Amino acid sequence: MNEIKKCLIIIVAIFIFCDIFLAESNMESYKQDDDVFNFTLSSPEEFLEFLKKDIKKGVYTFPNNSSTSIFQIINQPPDENWIKPEHIPGLIKLMDSKEPCRPVMSIYSSKLPTELSTIGDEAIFLIQGFRKKRYPPEPNSRTYSPKERKEILQWWN
Repeated sequence: MNEIKKCLIIIVAIFIFCDIFLAESNMESYKQDDDVFNFTLSSPEEFLEFLKKDIKKGVYTFPNNSSTSIFQIINQPPDENWIKPEHIPGLIKLMDSKEPCRPVMSIYSSKLPTELSTIGDEAIFLIQGFRKKRYPPEPNSRTYSPKERKEILQWWN
């Protein structure tokens, strides 16, 4: 019976050691991952640049053969004052951009985006975040209509 206890203790010790070792190696790769965006040290304009980067990285393919690259807000969303009034003019200039980028998805969203977004729509999503004092302002970024774009311009002017 003593030998069985010793074997169990050794097996548990090996399991714990392996678990700790793997967790540490995963954390190292996470720290160096280019897919991590630091909201505290970066601006909304830098976030848009980040969304353009590697848009084919992390592509999810769905049963209907559509696919998308997803950026998901991880952990805590940025501070409510992250998007400042001085960022809005630059974001408004980008509203009509058709340059492709990754869409934004809140960690609380139950819907996966199935298409790439544009810098213009993500700029509007940031503006809406400023207006609502939270980012992301909705569970998922989306395509904005000409009417919504016009309303934003009227709001700012």
